[in-house]
Amino acid sequence: MVIYLQKFWRQNSLLIIVLIIRQLVQVFIALMTAQMLNNLIQFDLDAFTITIGYIMCLWIIIIALMYLTIVYKAKVEQKMSTAIRMDIVKQLECTSYSEFHVNKTGVYSSWLNNDISLIETQGFENFYSLVSGISGIIFSVIALFSYHWSLVILTFFLSFLMLLIPKIFRRSMDKASLKLTRENENFLSKVTDVLEGFDTLLAMNLERKMTNEIEQVAQKLASRKITQAKITARVACVGGLGNIMSQLLTVSLTGFLAVQKVISIGAINATSNLASTVYNTLGELSSSIAAIHATKPIFNKFNEIKVTRKTSGRTIDQLEQGYIIRQLSYNYNQQPILYNINMSFELGKKYAIIGASGSGKSTLLNILAGKLKNYYGSIKLNGVDLNHLTDSTIRDYVLYIDQLPYIFDGTIYDNITLGESFSDEQLEHALKMSGLWESIQSLPMKVDTPVGESGRLFSGGQRQRIALARGFIRNKHIVLLDEGTASLDKKSAISIEENLVNNPNITVIMVSHNLHDRIASKLNQIYQMNPEDIKNNSMHSEKKDNATQSE
Repeated sequence: MVIYLQKFWRQNSLLIIVLIIRQLVQVFIALMTAQMLNNLIQFDLDAFTITIGYIMCLWIIIIALMYLTIVYKAKVEQKMSTAIRMDIVKQLECTSYSEFHVNKTGVYSSWLNNDISLIETQGFENFYSLVSGISGIIFSVIALFSYHWSLVILTFFLSFLMLLIPKIFRRSMDKASLKLTRENENFLSKVTDVLEGFDTLLAMNLERKMTNEIEQVAQKLASRKITQAKITARVACVGGLGNIMSQLLTVSLTGFLAVQKVISIGAINATSNLASTVYNTLGELSSSIAAIHATKPIFNKFNEIKVTRKTSGRTIDQLEQGYIIRQLSYNYNQQPILYNINMSFELGKKYAIIGASGSGKSTLLNILAGKLKNYYGSIKLNGVDLNHLTDSTIRDYVLYIDQLPYIFDGTIYDNITLGESFSDEQLEHALKMSGLWESIQSLPMKVDTPVGESGRLFSGGQRQRIALARGFIRNKHIVLLDEGTASLDKKSAISIEENLVNNPNITVIMVSHNLHDRIASKLNQIYQMNPEDIKNNSMHSEKKDNATQSE
């Protein structure tokens, strides 16, 4: 948290100055109140009236500063919160495919929403309270010293005792805060999962499952919040007790000094107010310090994001060769997924990889796309091993499309350009290559047509074509189609696949459970993969003339 306070030090400095001035004015009000009481004791009505006028003016200043503080503090806090969010997102930008998917997307959403809210309420708000409180204590102590030195000594001694309170509860506050953030992550992840499955539950007449599932995680979250509230209440009660006892002791000492005629009777009112400021603030500081410290595990969690994306390595200026795979093996959780694979994919040619589930087809495509690392053997693209290329270089030339490509909420144009700038000619070319051009021309809003949430307003085939257009507008040379048409009807599937295999400018490698004869006849080579190959160290390939080859 200190990093962000320092990053916006100008804004925070101005805010701190305003908070300090506000505390100083409040101390003046306490002193003026004491003077007002002395005026009454002396039956000096004129002085009493003038003093009330001064106090009114000071309160007007307090109210103006209060408004300024609330508004400006909100602006500063939101600047810092936005900076934290952007730092988290920038770290996520640099994570690998595998590292990103260690957590569900709902967890990251919880970080960016719930955790930032906790940082705002427990961190920033309490920091400003701390600054305001400490300045109030300092001014109050100076004012007490103006009455008698013994009041300051007593105040220091009691303050020291009250500052010990946060240490008693610090460990339990830290644990409670971290557990609450974890429960927030679990809650948001489960709610997102259940709500996105509404259509499926509705079709099965299982709408009640939404209530049951969300109720369970809601109860867990409520229980965790209650636990944290109990710990906060303990801190508040102990601090409150210390506050009351400290104020009583200070007022008692003031009364003794007044009886001894060391200070005026009106000082009792002032020292009471000043002591109240000191000890009330210390009582709040106890919980504020504990709350600020409790945000540390949250920041530690953010710092655990691993920046694993490879940004150093070789690049490719012009793609002249395809993939060459030699003795490729890959294990997941110490279980072999691929074993001793040998294949070749030449530029401009069309390939299919077929086989039963569990034979490693999708894993192979994920490796070729640069998403999965830590493989054994050799995979070369343009004559360079994938491990020696930067991740961005691989994606510059390779387009990976899975069975359900993600469609963002927005328009067709938004989903194809993804915020980048392209000419009308480039857009038209991409739409024609993906087979979208004619259907889009029939729409009233054409490329500005909204696609709906997750592309719900478009068919599965249209969503696949949008995903293809994303790659074509960026001149991708190699298309990896991972069961990309499996969820489509036969006519749409054949139409998309035929459009790809008839394109002489791209290399197509498609994984399929059900390869249509019409498409198979146009392929340059078909590789057959079987789960048994993992154990038997064998790989079979089938050319379009049905001859079997082993690469």
